[in-house]
This record gives sequence, C-alpha cells and structure tokens, in this order.
Amino acid sequence: MKSDKEPEVEQDERGRYDNIFGGAGASRAAPLAATGNDRQKPSAAKRVGRGFLSWARTAAITLGVMYVLGWVATVGFVTAVNTRFARARNYSNTHERAAANPVTVAYRLASDPTITPDAAGVALAALTSDPTRPLSGFTYRDIASRPSAPWRTLPIPPDIFPGVSLVNGVPDPNKILEFARRPLTALQRQALRMIGSAEIWRSFDLVSRASAVDVIGGRLVVPFGAGAHLVYLPTMGNRGTRWLAQAGVSRAAWHLSEGRRDSAEFVLRGIISFGAAIVENAPLLVDQLAGTAVLNTGRSALIQYFTLAGDARGRALAADAEAAVAGYRRPAVLEPIARGDLAEVRPRMVARISARELTRAMRIETLTLLNAAGCQSFRQVAFGQDDLVRNTAEALKADLARFPSERAVIDLMARPLGDPSIYALLVREGPGAELLTTISKLYFNPRIASCGVGGGTFR
Repeated sequence: MKSDKEPEVEQDERGRYDNIFGGAGASRAAPLAATGNDRQKPSAAKRVGRGFLSWARTAAITLGVMYVLGWVATVGFVTAVNTRFARARNYSNTHERAAANPVTVAYRLASDPTITPDAAGVALAALTSDPTRPLSGFTYRDIASRPSAPWRTLPIPPDIFPGVSLVNGVPDPNKILEFARRPLTALQRQALRMIGSAEIWRSFDLVSRASAVDVIGGRLVVPFGAGAHLVYLPTMGNRGTRWLAQAGVSRAAWHLSEGRRDSAEFVLRGIISFGAAIVENAPLLVDQLAGTAVLNTGRSALIQYFTLAGDARGRALAADAEAAVAGYRRPAVLEPIARGDLAEVRPRMVARISARELTRAMRIETLTLLNAAGCQSFRQVAFGQDDLVRNTAEALKADLARFPSERAVIDLMARPLGDPSIYALLVREGPGAELLTTISKLYFNPRIASCGVGGGTFR
C-alpha cells in the first residue's frame, strides 16, 4: 500500500532541476532595474540648444538643397533660352552686298607708300569720329586738327541748282555731274568751289592713297581702359562716310565745271579708294558696310562720268558690276548653321574665322559669335569656358592683327563670359539686367548675366 507522502526525489534528479533554474531558490533575489528618475535631467538651456542645433542642421541642409536646385534651374534656363533663340548669324547678306566691290576696287588710285597706317588712321578719325561723344572705357586720341565741312556751317540754298535737290547738305550726287556741264551762274560756281576746295579733302585724300590704315588706333588710345566693352566701342558710322562720298561727287563736279576733266576723274576714283581703304582695313562690320556704301557711291558717279565723257569704261564698269551681282554665289563657309546644335555651331564658326575668302571684319566679328556660343552649353555656363575661344583668338591675332589696336579689339571680342566686369556694364541696361546681376552674384557666376543678356554679345 502506497504512502500519502510525497515520493522521494532521487539526488541526481534534484541536481538536474537545480541546474535548470540556476539555483534560484538558494540565491538572493536580483536587484530591481534602475529607472529614469534616478538620472539627473538636462537643464532647459541645454534642451533648447540641442533643439536649435537640430533645427539649424535641418535648415542648412534644406537651404543647401534649394540653393543647388536653384543654381541648376537658373543655369539650365539660361542655357535653354540661348539654345532655343540664339541665331548663328552667317553675314551672307553683308557678303552679298559687297559682290560688286572687287570690280569697283579695280578703279582705285595707286597707293602712296610714304603714308603710314597711323597717319591714315588719324586722318580717318579726324573725318569720322565725334570727340564730344562720351565714352566708357575708351579714350579718343588727341587730334590736333579736325577739319570741318564749310557747307555745314554755311548751308547751300536749296534752290541754287534748279532740278537738283540737296542731299545731306550737298547737291544730289546722281545729278550734279550732268548739271556741271552747263554754263553756271556765279553763285553756282561759288557753291561748288566751296565744296571742292575745302580743307577736309586733304585728310580724305590721305586715307584714299594709303596702303594700310589703322582704323581703330587712329581713333582711340590703346590699350583700352579697364571698363572697355565691345558694346561701347565707337564706330565711324555709315552717315559720316556717306555724306563725305556724296560731297566728293560735288567736288568732282567743281573740277568738271572748270574744265579739269582729269582732276574730276581723279576725285571720283579717290572716292572708290576711300571706300576700299575702309573695307579692307576696318575690323568691325558696321565700318565695313560704311565702306561698301562709299564704294557704291563712287562707282555710280564714275560710271556716270565716263558715260557723259563718251568713255567706253563706263559701260564696261556697269556691265562688270551687274554681272558680279547677278552671278553672286554664297561661299560654302557661309551656309546657314542649324540653331541649337552646339556640336555643329562651333566648328563652323572656327572655319569662318579661318576663311581667307571672307573680309577682315567678317572673320574678326565671327569671334564674338563663337564666344557667345558657349552660352548654349550647360557645362560652360556652370563651370566656365573651355580653351577654344582663347586659342582661336590667338590664332586670329597671329593671322590678321597688324596693329596693337586690332589685337585689343580681338581681345575684347574674346573676353571670357565669366569676366566680373560684366556687372558694371549691366548696371546701365535696365531693371531686367539688374535682376540678372543680382542672381549672378548670388551664385557667384557672372556667366549667368553675360548669357542672360544677348548671349554675351552686346552688339
């Protein structure tokens, strides 16, 4: 019969259970875990400081991201606008206008090797520059004598030559030669003498007979000032040279009225020589166009003179000029360039700069377009231009630049888009330019402003 007492547990089994529970029954109870209340709480100042640092860190990251995104968006926008709207001008119209220049220049006067380029440049500046016009970054040369046109201060009566109107203060160059073959009144002879004997023709003839002309150096002090920019580079302008050519026809009419036919022809060929000197030496297209206008005036007057004299050269010159215009073919190097294709634009522009069949002014001014083409590249607007413009400018100077003034002009055209001096220029360009200046300074990138206003070309 079994007993009511608990069965005895053998020793080996008791030991096994003791090992399982780790002797919990014989050991002291484990201490209670420490609570948060046992630690000292940080002060309010420390809690505020930690919160501010956390906020500042978050704000700095947020503002940094916004700054970078704004920079990317601004550069991308400027690049996209230039890519979409910038035109790679090819100057084909300018080249076509000069189609008859070669046949016209064949009638120029022989050059005088004793006339220096500087003397010819000063004479041209005396005729065409305006020293009263305020300049920025440039200084006019001090020219001792600037001859004036007497018909400007003593206007010719408008009805003095019946049937011949006045153009820019002188008789119509298309009609005065024929009128001068008639018997003239004393007043008419006096008017033509005033034009034909003016002191101004000394400077005009000096330019006409020069073999080379320092167009810019005769006009401006070189080196240019620190604030010089291409947009403020003064030009001779089409108006001043045009009225000189028109007055030159009246000068020839004066000789013709006095029976000096050889002198009349010499004067008309001198007009052609004057225009050729500008076309061949001017580094700016606006001046080249002015020279072409002078050539056109001189050619028309010479054709008329030959025709009136019964000289077959008149028909020959007219036919040659007409054939040159009708047979004009645009050079392959001036074929249009696809807009926005930077990979095509830049090599094509470099080819134009190197093209010897183009005029000096065309080759030099194409450098401004090559420079501005960098505005179509995100990388160049963001991080700076590569060496293509600088290397091309150096090659152009070695090939074309004869005088320090021409090298200075080329340097102006190749000035990096990131030149900080752009800010001084944009101050005068209105509220939009001021905003661009502010944005550019915010991102420490003048290229944003340069490319944002005209793609860097301020002409």
